[in-house]
Amino acid sequence: SQPSGARSQAAALQAEDVEVSQAAMGEFRVDFDTYGWFPDVLPSEEASAGQ
Repeated sequence: SQPSGARSQAAALQAEDVEVSQAAMGEFRVDFDTYGWFPDVLPSEEASAGQ
């Protein structure tokens, strides 16, 4: 059984048209190649750029 937080997060992502699948053991998965977060500048790079 999944914790309710995981189910809630999966439902929230699905409401935003993110495809959420479940693996054999029931864990939720998101394809980060498709839906990943890829910032132009990483926070660590942003901090050093301001120096």
